[in-house]
Amino acid sequence: MSRSVYRRDGGWRLRWAILVAGDLLAACLAYLLAFVLRAHVPLPLTQGYLPGVRFAEVHHHWPEMLLAQGAVLYFLGLYEAHAVTRPRDHTGAMLAAAGLQALVLVGVYFFRQDLMFPRSIFVVLAALNATLLVAWRLGSRPLLGSYPRRRVLVVGTNATAAEVIATIRAQHWLGMDIVGAVAP
Repeated sequence: MSRSVYRRDGGWRLRWAILVAGDLLAACLAYLLAFVLRAHVPLPLTQGYLPGVRFAEVHHHWPEMLLAQGAVLYFLGLYEAHAVTRPRDHTGAMLAAAGLQALVLVGVYFFRQDLMFPRSIFVVLAALNATLLVAWRLGSRPLLGSYPRRRVLVVGTNATAAEVIATIRAQHWLGMDIVGAVAP
């Protein structure tokens, strides 16, 4: 095939990698801020402040936390082109992802028998992670630009081909531009 067939992605892969790195960084920051917030701010339904040395006393499952963050975002479809280019439409899924990630971490700490871990951290982590994820996704929208578009040539001129053309034109988020239609 000639080189003209292959289209450049306009740096989309690099921008996608930056998006994933930002998502993982949001999880790390939310985890650290959850400890700081719990140690310095009296929260409802808790007994006083969390001692500052408590962070050093518990085992932290960083790889599992990052894997859970990436996996939950992936399985909820938040790395799809539509979700990446229109994050405002997927805010609910981002909030659900933060909650699911906290539940996965609860399971990790339970099955690893780290039962001395302060449970209130998980609630604060979910809230902070949701906030940071939504802020990161909405704030990084200008960085991502538009998803690379594909040029489509429709083979056929019957009613089915017209329906395909209408669908592609109506759903612009598919990233396809119709360049023409030819008879078979």
